[in-house]
Amino acid sequence: MLTYLDGFERYLLILKALNIKTVKSYTLFISEFFNWLIIKEKTTDVTQLSRKDIEIYIEDLFYRGNKDSSRVTKIIALSNFFRYLVYEGVIISDPTKDIPRPRSRTKLMLTFNRAEVLRFFRQVDIKTEKGL
Repeated sequence: MLTYLDGFERYLLILKALNIKTVKSYTLFISEFFNWLIIKEKTTDVTQLSRKDIEIYIEDLFYRGNKDSSRVTKIIALSNFFRYLVYEGVIISDPTKDIPRPRSRTKLMLTFNRAEVLRFFRQVDIKTEKGL
C-alpha cells in the first residue's frame, strides 16, 4: 500500500490539481484506512478489497463519533485513491463507486423571516442622508 502513496500524491497534485493541504490530508486518511485494516486483521492487498470492507470502515467511523462531514471527506479520499489505482491499472474497478455519501446539513445561506426584514427596515432613519 505504501508503494502507491507517492504516485497517489503526484496524481492529486498534478493531474487533479488539488491543493497541497488537501493532498496531505487525503494521504493521511488513506494511511488511517490501511492502519484500520491492519488492526481489524483484514487484507491490505488493494486488489482484494471490496465495497463491503470500505462500508464496514465507514460504519466504524460513525460509531467512533466521526461527523457526517468527516466521513464524507474520508470517502472522497478513498474514492480518489481507488480511482488512482484504476488509472494505474492496479485494479479493474473502483470499490467506492456505489457507496452513498452522508448528506451535509450545512446551511449555506442566512435567511430572514418577514418580521426580521421589517424590523431591519424600521431601523433605517430616512430623515438622514445616510438613511436615504
